[in-house]
Amino acid sequence: MASNPQVVSQQVSEADSLRAEMADPAATLLALLSSEGIQEKSDTQLDQLQDRMKAVYVQLINVFTEPMADRMQPFLMHVRRAASVLAGAGQKDFRRDASYYLGQLHAIAELGEMVRHQKMPRSAAEVLIKHSDAPEIARIVFERGSIGLTQLAAELRKKSQNLHTVLREMQSSQLVRRDELGRNVLYSPTPLTRVAVHWGAAEEQEMTTAGRVG
Repeated sequence: MASNPQVVSQQVSEADSLRAEMADPAATLLALLSSEGIQEKSDTQLDQLQDRMKAVYVQLINVFTEPMADRMQPFLMHVRRAASVLAGAGQKDFRRDASYYLGQLHAIAELGEMVRHQKMPRSAAEVLIKHSDAPEIARIVFERGSIGLTQLAAELRKKSQNLHTVLREMQSSQLVRRDELGRNVLYSPTPLTRVAVHWGAAEEQEMTTAGRVG
């Protein structure tokens, strides 16, 4: 049966819109705020607004970790315009409104929480330093997405039984996740696995640079 051209066109338009939202949450937030006043928005629209705010936090973290400033300029432009939209909607002096400072404190706390997830806990760092195989295990698990013990041992050129201790400690410190599927065991990445890979790469780069200088 042939597809309705209008339905197909609508689906394509919705898909394009979703990709645009994912690509630039700050621009989407600005568009949502500019559409109508806060007081006129429905509960669903307010929920969407909060979701966009959270996405902007994530976008800021991603931009923050990039070496180039290319994406920071449009990000700041959209955020500042969004702030001006809200400022223009009110008539009172925001400096005397407790919610003005409360909003900033919440923003700082949310940003701090997201930064915390990008950092290496001391317990996890100790595992990576203590076991020479741990950084390589983190890299392999991160790249594969999930991997069995036998395959992991083969890639490390080690015997499976020799990896039990390091894997147990990595699981305990949330550097990897261990899942049992029947008789099989799979190791998968956690948010800390990515941090460990970048942390290890930075340590290796630092050692390489120090060796060149020496």
